[in-house]
Amino acid sequence: MLLCNVGHTFDYETEKVVRIFLPYEKINVTNEICAGDSIAVCELKRLDGYNEASAFVRLFGKEYRVSERVSSDRTNADELAVARCLYNAISEITGYKS
Repeated sequence: MLLCNVGHTFDYETEKVVRIFLPYEKINVTNEICAGDSIAVCELKRLDGYNEASAFVRLFGKEYRVSERVSSDRTNADELAVARCLYNAISEITGYKS
């Protein structure tokens, strides 16, 4: 799987989320938006007054996108939102919920 982290430095956290669903999959991490058949794009956009976390996942011939608005006044809010978006997107594709 190609894991693209854009606008943030949460490589460790996003890789661990992917490992929940694909424990034996080779994961390549990049900080650019890429394309492919087995891909996850996790993005954090800093906007006026709030941040937006999103994840787009293409896996097993399916695609799913999740995004959420993040209040920037909480510690680790951005990190948790990016991880939650990624988890929800992969969970929706695989049907696995822990």
